Amino acid sequence: MDEHGASWFGTVCRSTDVRMNTSDTSSMEAKSLMAMMSDGLNRQRSLLQTLCRLAESQGRLIESSEHDSLLSLVHERQAIVEQLVGIRSDLIKKAEELRSRANFLSDKERESLQMQIDETRDLSRKVLAIDTRDVDKLVETRSTCQEKLADITHTMNARRGYQSKGQVSPRYADAKG
Repeated sequence: MDEHGASWFGTVCRSTDVRMNTSDTSSMEAKSLMAMMSDGLNRQRSLLQTLCRLAESQGRLIESSEHDSLLSLVHERQAIVEQLVGIRSDLIKKAEELRSRANFLSDKERESLQMQIDETRDLSRKVLAIDTRDVDKLVETRSTCQEKLADITHTMNARRGYQSKGQVSPRYADAKG
């Protein structure tokens, strides 16, 4: 091989080696991102399952008018929602990074990740449906309470209307009169 051929061959080998290393690195990064996404989705699903159980308990507390227990449960749910918000923002960042490296994942890996995303979405919808039902119950209860309060106010006003306005306070007679 002449000097020019050896130089060209060395350049091609180095170029191929760099592309292979870049490809391997991107593939490892994609797999690492996928593992982190999967872990985040698992944590999110676990919290959503807890939130779902609490949401189901919430309906019973609303119906039984256990206000203190309901407030305690709502506080606990709020702490879970705050954790979910943190996980979600982290997952959004990882998903953006993973999109640029998605071609380094196999179809099976992408399908697995999509299945986890779908399961998480379904759980979120279930919690939302339970919460919507509970909000409807609370609105109905509030309306009923407002009607009862209006009836009480109306009754009190009617009673006042029958009372004589000309009543004077009783006087006590003294020795003169």
